[in-house]
Amino acid sequence: MQLSHVCSKWRDVATNSPYLWTNVTVQFPTESTSHLIKLWLTRGRSLPIHVLIRQFAIVMTQQTVFEKLVELLAEHSHRWKSVSVELGSKLRPFVAQAFGSIKNLERLTAVKIRFHVYGLWEPEGDDNSIDEIVKRLCAGPSLQVFDYHTDGDVVGIPSLASWAGLRKMSLRNCFINADFLGGLRACRALEELSLEYCTAQRLQEVEEESKIDIRTLKTLRVGNSVNVIQILMTLLVTPELRTLEISHCGHEATEEIMSTTVNNLVRSQAQLHTFVYHDTLRDNEEIFLTALLSTAFVGIRKLDLQGSFTDEFAKFLMVPNQSGMEVLPNLTSLSLAVCAVRMAGLLKRMVASRFFRGTSSGTVAQLNELELGISRPHIHVRDTEGLEKLRKHGLKFNYRVSFS
Repeated sequence: MQLSHVCSKWRDVATNSPYLWTNVTVQFPTESTSHLIKLWLTRGRSLPIHVLIRQFAIVMTQQTVFEKLVELLAEHSHRWKSVSVELGSKLRPFVAQAFGSIKNLERLTAVKIRFHVYGLWEPEGDDNSIDEIVKRLCAGPSLQVFDYHTDGDVVGIPSLASWAGLRKMSLRNCFINADFLGGLRACRALEELSLEYCTAQRLQEVEEESKIDIRTLKTLRVGNSVNVIQILMTLLVTPELRTLEISHCGHEATEEIMSTTVNNLVRSQAQLHTFVYHDTLRDNEEIFLTALLSTAFVGIRKLDLQGSFTDEFAKFLMVPNQSGMEVLPNLTSLSLAVCAVRMAGLLKRMVASRFFRGTSSGTVAQLNELELGISRPHIHVRDTEGLEKLRKHGLKFNYRVSFS
C-alpha cells in the first residue's frame, strides 16, 4: 500500500502488480478494514493468497466487523494457498461459524493454527469450535503442512481428511491416542514430525505388533512429552530417519527411551546423522555410552547432549579407547554439557586425537564444530591459547559457562 503513495508511476506499477497483493491480514479490525481487504482481494486478481487471521481479544463494537471480514475471506477460500489462524478462545465460535461457508480448498497447502486461552475469555457451555475449525481447514486435498498449537487444556486431533499428502506436522499440547496413531499410518509422504507437550491417552488398545511404516520420515522431534517418545519408537518403522531430537521427556525414563530408540534404529535400519538429547543426564552416562557404541549411532555426524556430563564422558567421546576404536567415527559437530574443572587437558586431547587425522596430503580437521557447556570452570591463559590453536585449524568453537 505504501508503494502506491510514492508517486503516480509507482502507483500504476503497484496496482497492476497482483503479486504485491497476495498477503491478506485481518487484525484489529475497524470499519475501514473491510474496504482495504476487498481492495487487496481485487488487486490480487485470481492469484493464490496467504491469509493471516490474528485476534486474541475483541471489544463488542469490533465483533460484527471481525465476523464479516472472516466471512469475506471464506468466500475466497478457493484462492487460499496458506492460512494462519491465531485466536483467543472467545473468538473461536465466530470463526468456526464463518468457516461454514468454505467449499473449495484445492489450492491450500499449509495450515497453521494457534489457539490461546485467556481465562475470562473462555466460551460458555459446550464448545466444539476447535474441532470445527480444524476439520474445515484440513479438508483440502493438497494439504502438506499442518502446524497446530494450543494453550490450556490438552486437546485431541480431529480426524483429518488429508493425512496422506502431509509432509510436515507440528503439534503442541495435544493427545497422542489410538485415533492419532491410526491417522499417522495414512501419512505416506510425511517427512517431518514434531510433538511438544503432548500426552499419551488410552493407548492400551494399540497393539505393539501393529507397526506404523513411514518410510519418508526424515526428522522426528519430541519435547516435554512423557511416554510419547517410547510409544513412537516402539511402533514406528522409519528407514530414512536422519534427525532425532528428544528433550525433557523424563529423567527417570532415560534408560527405556534409549533402549527403545536403539531397537527402533536397528529394526528400521536407519542411519541417523543428527542426534539431540536434552535432559538431566549425569546419572545416566552408562546408558549413553552403551547406546553410542551400538551400530545404530555409527553414522552420527552431529551430536548434541545437554545434561551435565562428567569430564570422563567427554574424553570417552574424544579419545580412542584402549583397543584403538574411535567412538562415532563420522562425527563433525559436537555440543556437550560437561562439568569440566579444567579445560587444558581436555583441549590437548582434542588437538591430539579427535579433531585431526593424518592423510597422504597432511593433517586435516575432522570435527569442525564444537560447543561445550561448562559448569564451575577454571579458565586459564593456556586454555585460551588452546582454543586459538583449534580455531586456526578451522574449528568453530564456542563455550557456555553456567555456575550451577
